[in-house]
Amino acid sequence: MMLIAGRYEIKQKIGVGGMGTVFLGMDTQTGTPVAIKQLKPEIILDDPEQLNRFIREGELLRQLNHPNIVKMLAAVEEQGAYYLVMEYVDGGSLQDVLHETPRLSVQRTLYIALDIADALTRAHRLNILHRDIKPANILISSDGTPRLTDFGMARSKDESNVTQEGMIVGTLAYLSPEALTGDPVDERSDIWAFGVTLFEMLAGERPFPQANSGQLVNAIMTAPIPDLELIRPDLPTALIDLIYRMLKRDRHERIPSVRLVGAEIEAIIRGATSSMQYVSVMDDTGRFESDQFTPTPTTTTPPHNLPAQPTPFVGREAELSTLQEMIKNPAIRLITLLGPGGVGKSRIALAVAEQFVTPLFPDGVFFVPLTQIDASERVIPTIAEHIKFHFSGTDDPQTQLLNYLQEKQMLIVLDTFEHLTGCADMIAQMLEAAPNIKLIVTSRERLRLRGETVYEVHGMTIPDDTDSPERWCEYPIVKLFFHSARRVMPDFELNTQTSPDVVRIVELVGGVPLGVELAAAWLEMLPLSEIAQEIEASLDFLETDLRDVPARHRSIRAVFDYSWNLLTDEEKDVFMKLAIFRGGFEREAAQKITGASLRTLTALNNKSLITRDPAGRYRLHKLSRQYAEEQFAKQADKDAVYAAHAQYYGELLLRVSPLFNTSKEKTALEEIEKELENITIARKWAQAHQAWDIIGRVMRPMLLFYLNRSLMKDGTEAFDDLAKAAQPDSVMYWLARMYQAWVLSRMGQYDLCREYSHGAYQYFMQHGLTQHLGDTLNVMSYVAMMQGRYTESAQYAKQSLDYVQTAPDNAVWYMGMGNWGYAEFLLGHYEQARQIYEQIIQKGDDTEISPVGKAYYLNNLGEILRAMNEYDRAMALFQQAHEMFRSARMMRGVAFTLNNIGGLQFMWGDHEASRASYEEAYRYHRRIGDQSGVGHSLAALGNVALFAGDFEKALDLYGQSLALRRQLGDMRGVGDSLVDSARAQTALGHYDRAQALYEEALAVYRQIGEKFGIGAAMAGLANVLVMQQAYDAALPVATESLQLSQELGNLFLQIQSHAALHEIAIARYDDKAVKHHAAALMQAAIDLNNTPAYTGALIAYANSVLDDPSQDEYIFSLLNQLDIDAPDLTIYVPSVKQRAEKTFATIEARLPMAVIQKARQVKLDPLTEFNRLVEAAQLHK
Repeated sequence: MMLIAGRYEIKQKIGVGGMGTVFLGMDTQTGTPVAIKQLKPEIILDDPEQLNRFIREGELLRQLNHPNIVKMLAAVEEQGAYYLVMEYVDGGSLQDVLHETPRLSVQRTLYIALDIADALTRAHRLNILHRDIKPANILISSDGTPRLTDFGMARSKDESNVTQEGMIVGTLAYLSPEALTGDPVDERSDIWAFGVTLFEMLAGERPFPQANSGQLVNAIMTAPIPDLELIRPDLPTALIDLIYRMLKRDRHERIPSVRLVGAEIEAIIRGATSSMQYVSVMDDTGRFESDQFTPTPTTTTPPHNLPAQPTPFVGREAELSTLQEMIKNPAIRLITLLGPGGVGKSRIALAVAEQFVTPLFPDGVFFVPLTQIDASERVIPTIAEHIKFHFSGTDDPQTQLLNYLQEKQMLIVLDTFEHLTGCADMIAQMLEAAPNIKLIVTSRERLRLRGETVYEVHGMTIPDDTDSPERWCEYPIVKLFFHSARRVMPDFELNTQTSPDVVRIVELVGGVPLGVELAAAWLEMLPLSEIAQEIEASLDFLETDLRDVPARHRSIRAVFDYSWNLLTDEEKDVFMKLAIFRGGFEREAAQKITGASLRTLTALNNKSLITRDPAGRYRLHKLSRQYAEEQFAKQADKDAVYAAHAQYYGELLLRVSPLFNTSKEKTALEEIEKELENITIARKWAQAHQAWDIIGRVMRPMLLFYLNRSLMKDGTEAFDDLAKAAQPDSVMYWLARMYQAWVLSRMGQYDLCREYSHGAYQYFMQHGLTQHLGDTLNVMSYVAMMQGRYTESAQYAKQSLDYVQTAPDNAVWYMGMGNWGYAEFLLGHYEQARQIYEQIIQKGDDTEISPVGKAYYLNNLGEILRAMNEYDRAMALFQQAHEMFRSARMMRGVAFTLNNIGGLQFMWGDHEASRASYEEAYRYHRRIGDQSGVGHSLAALGNVALFAGDFEKALDLYGQSLALRRQLGDMRGVGDSLVDSARAQTALGHYDRAQALYEEALAVYRQIGEKFGIGAAMAGLANVLVMQQAYDAALPVATESLQLSQELGNLFLQIQSHAALHEIAIARYDDKAVKHHAAALMQAAIDLNNTPAYTGALIAYANSVLDDPSQDEYIFSLLNQLDIDAPDLTIYVPSVKQRAEKTFATIEARLPMAVIQKARQVKLDPLTEFNRLVEAAQLHK
């Protein structure tokens, strides 16, 4: 029984989707059934956004408490797996209902639609877009109540829409035209999908039923919508009209809100008509091309004083949409736009205010700039001036203003309020006195009023480095740079040459619009690359001399000087010291390193100089940090702060170090990953100040982090820096070089690795530093193994076991045993290697070895079992190891297990699956810089090309792999690539070239003592010699190959060897040997259970009975059913294909034409015939 969260029992699988698997479960506390959705573990590493989407689904469902939305009970993360526990709806989906009853009654359709409209209204009210409305996502309970589910594609409207633009999210048949064209989507896209669903419920099919995706997209964009009135004459005209308006291609003409859809449906149910006035359209064309309704005429535009803006407003769609909804919400009356200077608060406030010059505020929308107000007594007169109110009488101004506002319905924007927060009580009094006014306040500091709704304004979304230049150009922040640049350089273009520098600039300014505009203004004087360099060098670069720009916005320095002057001395001291942090920091770190109190951190957060995420972690904006660093540089106690920083993060590493190589290793990795940037800063400071007492204690946990996260480039650079900073020929120098060698060994840089590890070994031996010898010997063992010195590798590994007692942890024993076992495997001692690895895994189970460590050993045991022909067990171990590596996010392990899985898929004939595995492995190896793995993947992809018949492509891939492996000194890999290339030349019929390659490979394998390689090269060489009819030369090669393959127990090599010996026996007219090798081929084929092996064995059998003409007709029929052109035969045993052709010719010459024609009509199953012949020959399965 599998139990999650100690409460929910997983029972059985009930569905599989793109993101996850759904199980029926049981709440053991209440006894009620539940639905449990598990995120597919393999997609987390491939696309981290999928994990974010899954988590987001849980967060959204938690908000959506509604009777027509599936209720979420719990979100659970256990052992790297993610689950959502939801209520179980037992009646199936609307899709199931439509399968049984394609056309629903009007009444049932309306009541289901009303409930779904109500559910969507709730979602849209909370600014949540579903984005995948369809019958499959509408569940029907046993009492008939519909419930909306599957919010995996949903997005909160106040999330940045940038990452979604250009991507198709949802189910194609229900996507709106704007979604298909990659435009930003809003509630109206859900309305379109709802309309398609309603049409399907009534008509029995979708309005666009095309099956082909290209045709479907074209239909959605251009095809006429079928006449629903002809399909269902019984439908109310109002319902047909509603559906047509929901399916307007131009979303501006579409019915604008799902609340209105619900109101229309409710009116249809009551038999009433909507308050909207409809235009009657007589012809069908007009039905689809013109507006279906005319709104009631609006009143005249209310008064306002909103200033015209000299530049276009770019982006911020999500922010504007959210703020509009907040203003419409009667419960929200005071909105504070909170954010640092230059982030765009004023422009956003103006933009949203412009949207409300409508009857919602009949008394007007007014903008009140407070920048120049330096005294609180000027606030009331300034507000009055801008809302066109004139004081009169003897009452004080505030009383007069409040009395005037008492009955007004007005929206007032108070811009730049942070220096006037002492007047916040006046804001509260205004809201109390005038219940129908709403206020938008822009400020760098919170007002701290009870009625305040804070909306934080951040920098615009910065493009992802991994996106394409074309995709970068779609980001609003890049579009803002483009528009700003065009003002000073009218011919400026965004293209593949300019966009990388633009992305760098917007990243340097942290997405702050003011920074972007100031940077773009320099284009008339400097190229883009130099603008980026200048921004990095100084904040003073970002300034302008334009007269119509407010003084506080004429430079980034002015923005921060303004905020700086509003700080207390204590806040200034803490803020500048916080510049030391990178990638965020925890409250405890700030307290111990900078002396910051929680009160001070809260004040800085309230003043928008730092931010705090929901998890409690603080961060500084890039430009904020740059300004703080300048202030910090002026301080005399900088080194004391840096020393405290280094000490704090050194202690953190020491605290988590014991968790490595245990079941709690994940905790250590996550803690270091979160603080990696701070740890790097601390390491560099300690290195520069020769603080080796700190460095010496933290090098090993840093090494283990780099290895586990496959950060090979970062790791080797860090240890190289440490070695260069240390005294030459010191313990710190050689410890850094040894750890660097460890990382280099995983990158395939074996010569440099060997140099460093052997140097470290000599130093540690001379100085009696036995605690480091175990690690060093294991690095030496690994390198010797990868360079083909297997006996030497085994010796180093066994020697490392002598130092287990003095080693820093138990990893030395595991690595030593693992290296020893793998070296024995490569030496062909399979049983001994197997016993060693089974011992390792048994001990690991007993002592809670880390998941990554166990995954390594499971994978290696799988490789040993594969060599011993235990393919099913090997695959199970590869897959288990692969899942463990994925869960631990250990990319190198993910990659090489993919190669191993792909190898068995390939051997079993599933070439497409193997191609996918190899290609994914190749991408991982490239990403982490594992050159040895890249060489392996190139060769594996060459195999796929070879067996697809693309011999030239295979040769090219093998050539790339061979060159890389020669460069690395990977002798085993060199031999493998030579054999691969020889097989491709064999397939091309270039037997002389193949012979030369096999002979070179054989020499390499003999040099390193690689028994399997020797056998593979000899088996291939024997077959190539046979093809050249060099039987005398082939005989000893094939004989030795057979002996070695039997010693190793490798069936594949046995088949190749027997095939060659079979041909040699035929050439020598040795009938007894012919029959012997034919029978041996059949026995090997039984044991290998491989279709090409069966084919080869049947061909050999057919040739062995040629002396019996009575069997000619049967043999002819049998051979006629065989695929003698199968790549496996052509490449590995080309003589078998040649033998089949000769046997055909011999029999055909002996049989009359009538018999041949009859034999060709006979249908035989080769496998059935093989089994029959096996039983007749009394061979054993």
